[in-house]
Amino acid sequence: MEINITKAMTKLSIKYANQIMDDISFDLILRLSNALEYRTQQEELITKELQDAFKKNISHSIGNALINIYFKLYSDKVTLTKVELYKWEPQQLLAKYKVDSENYFLSISGLAFGSYGYVVIQLDNDGSIIAKSDMIRVDVTRPLAPVIHGGKPTRII
Repeated sequence: MEINITKAMTKLSIKYANQIMDDISFDLILRLSNALEYRTQQEELITKELQDAFKKNISHSIGNALINIYFKLYSDKVTLTKVELYKWEPQQLLAKYKVDSENYFLSISGLAFGSYGYVVIQLDNDGSIIAKSDMIRVDVTRPLAPVIHGGKPTRII
């Protein structure tokens, strides 16, 4: 049964054809504010779940003086991803990078040893922010010194 509510109703009646059953009537109380509040809560819940999934799909790896940052698109509306790179302490913005929607990683090289932070921001066609991660810490560390076993240098990774 489809019910189309275009005006506030106070009563709902169900009448059966050929009087196979007694008619049923219900008194109704329609609260539009509750319906709007419910819809808003559902949208917020969906948005939070998508944000959480977006944040879980961000990762990184480090190499010799570089950071590779990996991410997935928040939605098909994303047209641009920006990555902001920060010095961790004292916190200072170092660079802003743009990544088009065809790529799902960014490689930042030429970094000194130390602690950095990055934020991944995804925007739609209008330049509005759709998703933004928290700042994620990454440490670029000095490679381990070679260890000599049996006269041959080997690197422990």
